[in-house]
Amino acid sequence: MSLGDRPWFAYLATSVVAALVLSPLARGTDSFPLSNYPMFAEQRSSVAKLEQAVGIRADGSEVTLGPQYLGTKEVLQAKAHLERAIRGGGGTSGELCSAIAARAHEAKDLGVTRVELRTVTHDAVAYFKNPQQKPIAKEVHASCQVEPKRS
Repeated sequence: MSLGDRPWFAYLATSVVAALVLSPLARGTDSFPLSNYPMFAEQRSSVAKLEQAVGIRADGSEVTLGPQYLGTKEVLQAKAHLERAIRGGGGTSGELCSAIAARAHEAKDLGVTRVELRTVTHDAVAYFKNPQQKPIAKEVHASCQVEPKRS
């Protein structure tokens, strides 16, 4: 007698597998394949705040300065350094701004005349639809001049 002759076995096997898949709901824990972890289970705001170091050229155009201008090659270290300086207030952010301006001065083709450390607020969904859109809000924490290049 084959398994095909016993449809009750197929129903039983399907029921057991379905019960195992749905069991995390009964336990209230985060488990594969269903997750009730808040990061995935709750509605999140599309508004995002980002700290950034920006170089401003004489013509008003802007360039976001990479981690090398913050004294590292690592993106996350640069992010943490920038956030720490901004949280530290005017003196700390001013010191970092001056250090970035000195590095920007050394860059041959960057052409920035001023550096700003700022926090920008974007609607992330709208930003990814149109990256040229202006931020919702912008707070400048420090601003400093870049030494003019000597001929």
